[in-house]
Amino acid sequence: MGVETGVRKIETIMSSKKPEYRVFEGIKIQWGKGEWEFQHPFQGRIVKPTYSLLNPAHWSEIIDLLNDGKTAAGMMMGNFGVIKKLDTLDSADALFDKIKKRPRDQNFVALVHPKDLIDIIDASRLQEPYKTQLLKIEERMKLYAGPQHVILPVKSQGINKDLIRKADQTIACFWVPDHFGFEGLVNEARKKMKNGLLGGGSLNIHGKEPYYEKNSLREAMSQQREWLEEIDFIIFDDITEAEGIGRSHTMVGYLKEKPEIVRAGSLSIKTIRAKTGHDIQLSQGIKYASSRTAYTDENDAITDRKVEMALQKVQRLNQHLLVHK
Repeated sequence: MGVETGVRKIETIMSSKKPEYRVFEGIKIQWGKGEWEFQHPFQGRIVKPTYSLLNPAHWSEIIDLLNDGKTAAGMMMGNFGVIKKLDTLDSADALFDKIKKRPRDQNFVALVHPKDLIDIIDASRLQEPYKTQLLKIEERMKLYAGPQHVILPVKSQGINKDLIRKADQTIACFWVPDHFGFEGLVNEARKKMKNGLLGGGSLNIHGKEPYYEKNSLREAMSQQREWLEEIDFIIFDDITEAEGIGRSHTMVGYLKEKPEIVRAGSLSIKTIRAKTGHDIQLSQGIKYASSRTAYTDENDAITDRKVEMALQKVQRLNQHLLVHK
């Protein structure tokens, strides 16, 4: 099947070693399924499939792999993260011990569609107006000002323990509003995954920087034997990568009378206040997400703009694909 871009016609080849590409607004996007090849010190040649989050034809296969227990590295609107279905008691062991190499008291985050928050959140522990907001689907969507983590009280049953912060029984839920790739992928998971949640975190050894573009990730994987063994495939988002956001994500906790930013990141407090309509505060013990640039008002505004530009381009690509079905 071909896609007419106005530049050239691209055939969607799902199994090519050298994938087909398309160009959209000057950005080269991997469109077909590709491969990364590595040389393992003991196992020899290892091949890792690569997919595009922006190609709807890839979503079903990606979710099938995750549903089978495979682990992905994926571009998460600024940096690469690690993604895995977390269901059984030990499904996060490799994330802790071999990929992140971090203490087990530091929980992972969940990739959850806002529509499904009500299924995992203990709304009785929320104050107003957030309790009422969580009860309405359209209002739940407004918790997210952009790519962001929202920290909420979690139900005590049915959630993998490694997604729960034990100290206050909360869960951090990541979402990217207005990104058709994330929505399409998670909607596919909602249809196919009968148990568990997609979970993970930034892809880095604990205490070190994550990777912000595919070339540096590939180099890192070639030097990490355990990553070669544990990471099964890679998901690209070439539009987001091209914008060079260069930061991990803001975390906002809804546990008090006023929401608090507990970790500063790629969305500024100004933007989150404006888009959520909430009087967001800065936590006294605020932390700072990994970032290529210092946290200053000027850099925060630049990063906000990069996030906005990436999402606008993704939305235009979505419209283009709908027109040229």
